[in-house]
Amino acid sequence: MRTPRGSRAPAPFRQAVLVLPWLREHGCVHCPARDTGISQATGYRYLHEGIDVLADQAPARTRS
Repeated sequence: MRTPRGSRAPAPFRQAVLVLPWLREHGCVHCPARDTGISQATGYRYLHEGIDVLADQAPARTRS
């Protein structure tokens, strides 16, 4: 996904600040988004991008 014209790409730290607490608490995205100064819609986008990055880095699991 490309960054919209006139906006800045998120710093990895800012995205991690949103994703990691959500993974730990499985709460709403609204509060961490508000705490990092982004909109709820952007928070959901960061969350999904962060989960995709973590999933790509996870070792492959095989069924036994």
